[in-house]
Amino acid sequence: HKNYLLSLTGDGGIGKTSIAYKVAYQVKEHIAKGESEFDDVIWISAKDQRIYFDERRQLYQEFSSMEDLYNKILVVFYDKKFIQGLDFPKKEEHVNQALESAKFFLVLDNLEVFSNEELRAIHDFIKNAPLGHKFLLTSRHDLRVQEFIPVQKFDESISKIYISDLIHDLVIKEKMPKIQWEISDNFTAFYSVTNGNPLYIKFFIAQMARNRDIKDILNRRNLEGEKPLKAYCFDSTLSNLNANELLLMYSLAVTENNQLNFYALKYITLIEHSELQRTLESLCSHSMLYKEYQNGQEIYSLNNLLRSYLIEEKRIPGAEYSRLHQKSRKISNYDKDINEKLAFNFGLTNKMNNNECMSYNMILESLDNGEIPNEEHLQAIMTLYPGNYLVSFYKNFTKIKSNNINPYNIYSEINSEFAHIISMNQYDEQIVMSYVWKSALYIMLEKYDDVTKDIDYVMETYETEHKNLLGVLKASALNMLAVEAYRYNRYSKHDQYRENAQSLFQEHFSGFLSKPYFFFLKRYMCFSYNKHNQHMQNNIKKVTDYAPFERDLLLLKNQKL
Repeated sequence: HKNYLLSLTGDGGIGKTSIAYKVAYQVKEHIAKGESEFDDVIWISAKDQRIYFDERRQLYQEFSSMEDLYNKILVVFYDKKFIQGLDFPKKEEHVNQALESAKFFLVLDNLEVFSNEELRAIHDFIKNAPLGHKFLLTSRHDLRVQEFIPVQKFDESISKIYISDLIHDLVIKEKMPKIQWEISDNFTAFYSVTNGNPLYIKFFIAQMARNRDIKDILNRRNLEGEKPLKAYCFDSTLSNLNANELLLMYSLAVTENNQLNFYALKYITLIEHSELQRTLESLCSHSMLYKEYQNGQEIYSLNNLLRSYLIEEKRIPGAEYSRLHQKSRKISNYDKDINEKLAFNFGLTNKMNNNECMSYNMILESLDNGEIPNEEHLQAIMTLYPGNYLVSFYKNFTKIKSNNINPYNIYSEINSEFAHIISMNQYDEQIVMSYVWKSALYIMLEKYDDVTKDIDYVMETYETEHKNLLGVLKASALNMLAVEAYRYNRYSKHDQYRENAQSLFQEHFSGFLSKPYFFFLKRYMCFSYNKHNQHMQNNIKKVTDYAPFERDLLLLKNQKL
């Protein structure tokens, strides 16, 4: 009762006009009984087409301009001949007088046919109307008004009630039991085909009343009779979409299960992050896309009727279809579990969602093949899951090995990238191992102080099954810090590093050695352990003849454990 303006939005055939008509009819009844604050109801429709069974008919559009709007208001007060004799400014003047003298409930139906400029003029008219009038708008597009109600598709329970009513209204009595049985026996498939759209449900029930078989409907043969309906529901909306909106719809249409999350859409479309968010919001507001939450992720799906229209009517350009389908198939091939021992080494868990699995499997394949992916491919892998620290490890490892980039620049890049990556990770073990692989890069850059600080933080913050690895990693860094201190005659510092390293090696080394970590990681730490014992003159047998820290990525390529 406080709002002077309300909009009903939703896709074609969803029932916006029917709801508006019902409200207007009720208001009209209240007026007739003297129970309403309004003097009259004015219904103004911009509808330019209508579906009659399997035929789409053009209608005379009674509302296509502001002058038409004025004419519909003035006809309540004056005869048509008088109105025709007025120019536009005079009509505007008479409308303002009329709106001051009476209160109206106005319904403006099917406003999606107007351009943004025309809608602004309509908005200005509504905004400047005297107090007391109420406006109910309907549109397939989001009209950007403050108060709106998205008209949703019918759920399964409402669809059953609606189907029952339609069968009763549209079907000859003798046919009713057969059609009721067919719908009941195939309800799940029928609901999927109609997508809970009342116009579509009515369309098929009417066809069944005219002897179309349920199996013919469910087999989704693209009969000529269905084309006008789909065109009626979607053509006007499609014609108003921009290139990015169409690209997103095409991307979902070519997937096998019509479901993609934000980062998968970003990977496929390459639309910039904030623009992708805006575009998804716009399509959801038009009821072209639906959003739901699965395992804490926003999952987007395309309106089923629209999807079938795009595919069956070949509305997606051929080259675009092939490119998007290929990218969609490519990432789905990586949607598989990761080997248990590999998962342990990389701190990955069985809680990983599809995007994380695909992203990690893509970089693991690169490691396994010994490839050197280009920057674009690495960025694509990160797009799928921005928390994939292996991409940053791989990239910076390669830069350090090349020896032609300033070490300080690499160090800064590692700091920046891993800070972002760690903020994107959800699981403790992935965060722990992010620090481990970051430390491996620091060791290559001889940044031992950074290693000890990071490991201290991780050991204090997380309960992890990698405690022994962390302890030995810190001990190895302390071992090198002791060597540096001795070299610069800082003997007390040297002794302190040695003592701390001794304590950590004693506590963690045997536990670390027993676990199936990569030889890539073990080699340096075992070497460091042997050197430390040699320096401490402990009578402990060498573990094996390990060389200094491994710099050969082939040991990750072969995934030697």
